[in-house]
Amino acid sequence: LIDLTTGVNSSILGSSRYYKVQTLFLVILVILIVTANLILIPVFGITGAAIGSAVSLTVLNIVRFLFLYFKLDLQPFNLRFVYVLLIAGAAYFVSRLIPPFPNFIVDIIIRSGLITVIFGLPVYFLNISEDINQKADQYLRLIGLKK
Repeated sequence: LIDLTTGVNSSILGSSRYYKVQTLFLVILVILIVTANLILIPVFGITGAAIGSAVSLTVLNIVRFLFLYFKLDLQPFNLRFVYVLLIAGAAYFVSRLIPPFPNFIVDIIIRSGLITVIFGLPVYFLNISEDINQKADQYLRLIGLKK
């Protein structure tokens, strides 16, 4: 999720005049991951590797973000991003309130449906993403719910 949120940073760096900095950042990432793994794997086992990788990627993405912000005056986040985070958090916490069903398939269907409704409706009606709204409108017209 961390890398998805800021993943376009590497593409921007790679196609800018600062493309060589991307190599430096990747070397830093390798050093961070190896160091974190050496410290955390003996303590936490395989979970330590996951923690080390997550922390390393987070540091790398923060550094990339700051570099792009200060060098190219690029900032990919806005208030809509905060709305998406709040809606996603609400969908997650509401889904956790439902007791688990004995049949895991029923559980998956109910939780997925609930999360889709709790997340999808506010994103659609708040018009957070024009792309999502256009695609949703296309499907709504296809099934006859919108003209």
